[in-house]
Amino acid sequence: MPKEIIGIQYLRGISALSVVFFHIELQLSHLYEGYRPLESLQAGVDVFFVISGFIMYHATDGGSAVDARSFFVRRLIRIVPLYWLATLAMVFIIVLMPNLGQSVKSSFVNAEHLIASLFFIPVASPVAPQLFLPLLPTGWTLNYEMFFYALFAAAIVCGAQRQSHVATLVVAALGALALVGVLTDPPGPLGFYTDPIILEFGFGLVAAAIWRRWTIRSQPVAWAVFGLACALLICLPMADPGYRVLRFGLVAAVLVFAAACISWRAFGFLKLMGDVSYTMYLSHMFALAALVQIWRKFGPQAGSGHIPILYALAVLTVICGSIVIWRLIEKPIDAALRAALQRNWAPTPDAATG
Repeated sequence: MPKEIIGIQYLRGISALSVVFFHIELQLSHLYEGYRPLESLQAGVDVFFVISGFIMYHATDGGSAVDARSFFVRRLIRIVPLYWLATLAMVFIIVLMPNLGQSVKSSFVNAEHLIASLFFIPVASPVAPQLFLPLLPTGWTLNYEMFFYALFAAAIVCGAQRQSHVATLVVAALGALALVGVLTDPPGPLGFYTDPIILEFGFGLVAAAIWRRWTIRSQPVAWAVFGLACALLICLPMADPGYRVLRFGLVAAVLVFAAACISWRAFGFLKLMGDVSYTMYLSHMFALAALVQIWRKFGPQAGSGHIPILYALAVLTVICGSIVIWRLIEKPIDAALRAALQRNWAPTPDAATG
């Protein structure tokens, strides 16, 4: 397996925390009138998409060092178990604790939506028909992730495992789909899969291909590029949602490239946050929803002076809960499934750093 890029691992943790902060701010805007969330925090999702493309290229040598079946099975092992558990937990909450379910934008369950959610099929949400949200709302990004993995596996087959062919095929396919979306704005699932945001996976592939051949050798320059990209993600004004890929995606690609070029010092906390980033992404809405319900019942309601306390409690709850779930659930399941795969498949380079 290719060596882990520690800067990318740190950036995964930072991106997960960014998404958590954004959802904390959304909850605060519901609790306190006039509170305005920092919308640029949602760019953590765009950074995740770019990282996915980068890691898929790096961990598979551009698709040339792994067969399609093994690649896709490994991706399923990485993504599916925890997501299914989180989705079923959402069902449990909606049925038994509907008030908590409403706070994460899901208030009832139907069979069609549940099946579509479990199998990464984008369908309109029963509670928000204008949005393609699965039962676990944050799972919308996983619908894109799985589509990207399927496309990458297909390109491995078509590209005869030649590095340049696989990456080129995937980037070309993503570009063609995005062009269809821009020119025709199709309805339904086709509109979902032709959203220009899918280009961000391609940005990651391109960034990794460039990084393999050229890197920023001057550490001060690499840090300057990294800092500038961070500042742009936070400070640039919001664009039309249809052009999110230009507002966040391109800058995220520069950020990921710079992170890979930096010789990072050891930061145990950021390494841990990178390790638990997937768990945190799937579980944080449960923790925030529960905390908000408790705060509504027992916490002070007058004024916004207690926002820092609630913010700190939310961050602490999410981080501690994520670590527990990662250690007790995600890590053992992942290890068991990998061991089973190892017994039944010949070893191949692993993409599981993604």
